[in-house]
Amino acid sequence: MSTWFWVHSRKGLRLYDPVTFRASSVTYGQDTGVNCGYLEAFALWALGYPDQSVRTMDDTLSHARELAHPFSVAQTLNFSAHLRQLLRDPQLARMHADEALAICAEHGFKAYGSWALLPRGWALAQQGLFSEGVDNIGEAVAAWQAMKVGGVMPWFYAALGETYGLQDRFAEGLHALDEALEWVHRTNEHMYEAETYRLKGELLLGRTPSEPERAQEAFRRALDVATAQEAMSWQLRAATSLARLLCGQGERSHARELLEPTYNWFTEGLATPDLRDAKALLDAIEA
Repeated sequence: MSTWFWVHSRKGLRLYDPVTFRASSVTYGQDTGVNCGYLEAFALWALGYPDQSVRTMDDTLSHARELAHPFSVAQTLNFSAHLRQLLRDPQLARMHADEALAICAEHGFKAYGSWALLPRGWALAQQGLFSEGVDNIGEAVAAWQAMKVGGVMPWFYAALGETYGLQDRFAEGLHALDEALEWVHRTNEHMYEAETYRLKGELLLGRTPSEPERAQEAFRRALDVATAQEAMSWQLRAATSLARLLCGQGERSHARELLEPTYNWFTEGLATPDLRDAKALLDAIEA
């Protein structure tokens, strides 16, 4: 799925000419090149190329600013904030979300104004502002439901579940994650499915650490989904969570065999939090 996403966004960019397609931003309210650019950035991240994904998103944002088209700028800032969420960079996620929110408020872009509250809320929670973070994500969910929009709801609820988990509110977090999975099946939107299962495993471990079986099942489901999608970044996260659990159960050799090939596949992004976590775990296994 991730490869398909990348291939088609690349085809769109090859066909794109900013002069020829300038009318599309007037007719449809969106610029084709901007759309293909941020979609390619997400695909690159999922496929396991975090550095390339950042460069692509930054280039897309620069292009949106050059167009002087406020909706394209707000749209790309929102997705750039999301990419920083995926990269676990709350500072940049919050900065880009705040700028998106300001543009949306100025121009009346209600849907994207609500949407940008999601990465902002996630960032606030990561920075220790849990109540404000939950409020932002909850407001985004409520606004999306009021507009009867089903798209991106798995991501909304997964972020809410993760934020509850940061506060050890495991029952509420698991409820939110189950809601995310319901939306996955309802809308057939699978981008965040693997991460939702991984987060469910983490919260199950937090709630009942003495009963790791369900957590392990969730981690393996996350790994299966990510592998089927050819989504190496999701696969790395799932493999790291599962390997950490196995290591804690004394299965160090099994943990290394599971995680090492996935970690070694990566050729870039070695300084990102996900890859640093995987490398630290592998080093601890070898120690």
